[in-house]
Amino acid sequence: MAAGCVCFYNPIGALPETIGDKGIPLPKSEKKIIRTIVNTMSNEEKTKNLRERARAWAMKQDWSRVAEKFYAIIKNNEQSITSDKTD
Repeated sequence: MAAGCVCFYNPIGALPETIGDKGIPLPKSEKKIIRTIVNTMSNEEKTKNLRERARAWAMKQDWSRVAEKFYAIIKNNEQSITSDKTD
């Protein structure tokens, strides 16, 4: 997304919420996957919009802040596990 590429994704886990309208969810059927990719990549306006939205979103991400959040979650869970063992 940061490179401005069109993002196609498997709509599982947090990907739909994370990618949202900045990418294209892929259907389960192989034929539908191919059709989705071809139709999307054949539409210049759509791909331009997807690339712009994805790049804009990616540029707003402060990866050091994301790392700090993950670290806090890990430390919090570590403390939780430790206190569970002493109870």
